[in-house]
Amino acid sequence: MGRAGDPDIAACARANQLCLLTEDWGFGDIRIYPPAQYHGIERG
Repeated sequence: MGRAGDPDIAACARANQLCLLTEDWGFGDIRIYPPAQYHGIERG
């Protein structure tokens, strides 16, 4: 998924119940990626 967009990456992580570790600041926007809907999104 190296060239996939943020929404596609988030959808894949969510569908597979994965925690996402990233250096992308976009995933920190809880209006777009509400924490309650994911198994974990961490900016590392």
